Amino acid sequence: MHAPHRRGWVLLVALALALAPALPATAHTDLVSTNPADGQTLDNPPEQLRLRFAEDMLDGGARVVARDDEGVNVAVGPPRVDGPVLSASWPSSADAGRYTVAWRAVSDDGHPLEGQFVFTIRAQDEPSAQPSVQESELPAEPVSAQESQTGVNLLLPGLLIVAVAAVGFFVWRSRAD
Repeated sequence: MHAPHRRGWVLLVALALALAPALPATAHTDLVSTNPADGQTLDNPPEQLRLRFAEDMLDGGARVVARDDEGVNVAVGPPRVDGPVLSASWPSSADAGRYTVAWRAVSDDGHPLEGQFVFTIRAQDEPSAQPSVQESELPAEPVSAQESQTGVNLLLPGLLIVAVAAVGFFVWRSRAD
């Protein structure tokens, strides 16, 4: 084998070995849905907050924090992880209003995920502009999904394709010489 051919193969193998460990790190789980759904208006306070992920989550590092529109913390129950579901109890004494729920969870591969969603509890004397929906009438998993702030990073696979193409071109040119 000629020296240029050996160099091309050595570069190709070195590049593949250098980039291969980084590829699995780009595939993390996503948040599939929340209950209450993001933007939903409820007639009554929910019994619990539920976040469903595409894969199982780790128990450690899970956190759920809720605040009203004035930024006052709401005393939600401790977060519980059961496979792909992160949940926390909601206080039945919570007043009507708009709430922002911030969450943090750790996927099975150790990658931290975080995000937030908003829902509103309608005041009892407030007229309903839309048909009244009781929480018990809602599906267990709302149809509208809330996306997490993580996703597949397309830059690394794109760079890998460009690098392999460049090495292939280098090997092809060395054979032509």
